[in-house]
Amino acid sequence: MNRNLIIKSLAVIISIVGILVIVSWIFDIQILLQPVPESAAMAFITSYALFVSGLALFLFNQKNKFKNLYESCADQIQKKTRALQQVLENSKEQNLYLEKIKLAMLNLLEDLEKEKKQVTSERDKINTILGSIGDGVFVVDKDLKIIIFNEIAAQLSGWSVPSVIGQKYTDILKFVYEKDGKINDGFIKEAMSTGNIEQMSNHTLLVKKNGDRIAVADRASPVKNINGEIVGCVVVFRDVTKEREIDKAKREFVSLSSHQLRTPLSTIGWYAELLLSGDAGKLNKSQKKYINEIYHGNQRMVDLVNSLLDVSRLELGTFAINLEPINWKDAVKIVATDLAPVIETKSIIFKESYDGDLNVRFDHRMANIILQNLLSNAIKYTPAKGRVSISIKRDNQKTLIAIEDSGYGIPKAVQNRIFTKLFRADNVREKESDGTGLGLYIAKSIIDQSGGRIWFESEEGKGTSFYVEIPVEIKVDKKAQTNV
Repeated sequence: MNRNLIIKSLAVIISIVGILVIVSWIFDIQILLQPVPESAAMAFITSYALFVSGLALFLFNQKNKFKNLYESCADQIQKKTRALQQVLENSKEQNLYLEKIKLAMLNLLEDLEKEKKQVTSERDKINTILGSIGDGVFVVDKDLKIIIFNEIAAQLSGWSVPSVIGQKYTDILKFVYEKDGKINDGFIKEAMSTGNIEQMSNHTLLVKKNGDRIAVADRASPVKNINGEIVGCVVVFRDVTKEREIDKAKREFVSLSSHQLRTPLSTIGWYAELLLSGDAGKLNKSQKKYINEIYHGNQRMVDLVNSLLDVSRLELGTFAINLEPINWKDAVKIVATDLAPVIETKSIIFKESYDGDLNVRFDHRMANIILQNLLSNAIKYTPAKGRVSISIKRDNQKTLIAIEDSGYGIPKAVQNRIFTKLFRADNVREKESDGTGLGLYIAKSIIDQSGGRIWFESEEGKGTSFYVEIPVEIKVDKKAQTNV
């Protein structure tokens, strides 16, 4: 370190001296104007030599520094070059990655365009189908807002399609009961809550935009997504005014015919009883057998006529009701007594169960019809030595009735038709020829009009359970006490 400092200092001193000599010589005017002496030339050469020597020493001393500076710069340049190369490599990779993303986006956009065209095509197809359907159709989402409304629905309701889209259907379409004008949209709510297809109640009217009312019928079906979740409901309805008029004419005809049939049938029954009693003379064994067949056949006709009259009265709203105190246990005892011969003949195990206060205000005849139809069916369609049970209990303001049997059961394929008029399942029709197919229809009509409900569970070959729920107190006005 000291050696380098000495050399550096000596080189600086020599250089300075040489420079001073040269400068003084250059600026000596006399020397410039006169010929140069040999001594001056030697002095100049000597000074120049000293200057060059000092400069050489200085440069030699700075060589290592320049070398280090060069190496340092070279190293930095290499590092920067490598970094730049890495950036370029990364840039290439990013460009490739971006190119892939670009291709993916283009493919996605192409797929979306295809999907859009497909959805548009499907939408147009659905709209075409909906437009060609002769029934009114509208679809609501889970918030009950209308998302689809076909032209027939617009014609029937009086509302234009654009004016209802996005509106709650309850603000647009009002389905009401014909008998009292109360809102009847339970079938829509039931379909969305249970996930089952629900039929519109009989005698339903649609209130149009202008206030007019038309008779409508049909059903509501739930809309489910791919996960099975209910996301809306499809409601189909049609104008059944002409059908109602035809049905009314048929009911009136059946009612009139049934009334006319009762008189001759009653006459046949009286005379058959007279002959069987022997009051008209003693009968031999064969005669008694034939008259007995006439009597029982006539009784079946009387039962059928009475059932037809009940159906007509229920559908025409002329079924008389007389509310009075009754006890459900006593009502069951009366029916069970009538059915005792059949129970004994088939060795049916019959059990009864009662719980709570079963005193209510109800119609004796209605109670008898409900219990007679349900219990007689349970006993009739249960094989010999089978089991039939009935349990009745009070649950707050409702009476719950359960009738269970170990009979033939109801095939699943026909369970949705069990409460329709004149329907009998094939599996019981083969075993029991007697029956009108009106009993359950009548029972359900009475229960529905009483503000209750009836449902069942059944498995073919294992038996059936019917459940009835009836309000403890039925509220009816004076007019309804005369006719239901």
